[in-house]
Amino acid sequence: MPTPWFLVGFLAMISLNSLGLLTPAWTARLVTANQFLLAVALAAMGLETSVSKLRTAGLRPFLLGSGAWCFISVLSLVLIRAFYW
Repeated sequence: MPTPWFLVGFLAMISLNSLGLLTPAWTARLVTANQFLLAVALAAMGLETSVSKLRTAGLRPFLLGSGAWCFISVLSLVLIRAFYW
């Protein structure tokens, strides 16, 4: 089974930050780098998307994505209210 290396890096960063091994300056730099890399990844996904491919895929994938988005939104709201209210 292939290893999802981004997950390994994510867990490593969680560990380093939780153990207090990163200074606030390094944490700020890593947050900035994270925001930049996330923006680049989202742009790459958007540049790969074409309207003609979406049309040929049909309505079913659109409905599946919409349903997943609604589920994640409602679950996030429920969890936020459960733990922060």
